[in-house]
Amino acid sequence: PVLKHLGMSVYSGYALLAGLLCGYPMGMKTAADFNRKSLLSAHEKRLLTAISASPSPMFIAGYAAPRLNPAVPPNYLVLALYTPLLLVGSLLCIYNKVTSFTLQNRFFSKETGSVKPARTKSTSVSVPASFDTILMDCIELQVRIGGLIMLYSILAAFADAFCSGTLRLVLIGTAEMTTGIDAIARSGAIFSIPVQSGAMAACAAFGGLSGIAQTNSVIRDSRKDREKNAGLSIRHYVLWKLVHASLSFVLFILLLRRMPPV
Repeated sequence: PVLKHLGMSVYSGYALLAGLLCGYPMGMKTAADFNRKSLLSAHEKRLLTAISASPSPMFIAGYAAPRLNPAVPPNYLVLALYTPLLLVGSLLCIYNKVTSFTLQNRFFSKETGSVKPARTKSTSVSVPASFDTILMDCIELQVRIGGLIMLYSILAAFADAFCSGTLRLVLIGTAEMTTGIDAIARSGAIFSIPVQSGAMAACAAFGGLSGIAQTNSVIRDSRKDREKNAGLSIRHYVLWKLVHASLSFVLFILLLRRMPPV
């Protein structure tokens, strides 16, 4: 029902599921793989760019939720992180329907009174990759992601050493997600509980510059025979991550305001 509501095929649905269950950047990595085989529509590419990247349930349960204030229910964090995805997806579906209706009117033929048929793409049977190829792809991806996490963690360490106060927390959270969540959780009395919790949710939803670099690396393959962009815009990805982080921050604060005082 969710896939039908969002206008997604089994391919984009699988990419969305990979992103929800596996975290950054597997949703966009899977979307890029499918897009290179021309299996995604323009609407699905826009949709996956907006909602396929999010922290995994294991990360939320094992890392982020234990760092919340004990008075904050962990399920509020889940709602704050995942509810904006459904909202953004629904808005994109409305946008897609409006643009599709506009295009149909634009190409409507007055002479025949019918819509010009769209050109169909020829499909070809692809040969499955060998086990060695798949294994090397996995190892390369793990090394690439691990190296980026290390680099941006070092950047966060510089911010921790040379900055202080709110600026320090903003820079750490912007650089690397896990380090930022931990720093915000240790901030103590700098923020109130709602603002502190909302900042942690925003940090997780944004994914940090590390998450952006990871996503960019998987949609723009570095090998010479696959330098072509996968058709997924990193600029749009960053924009939607900022929207997601803002909505998560506001939603978490609104949820905590409904919570009875301790």
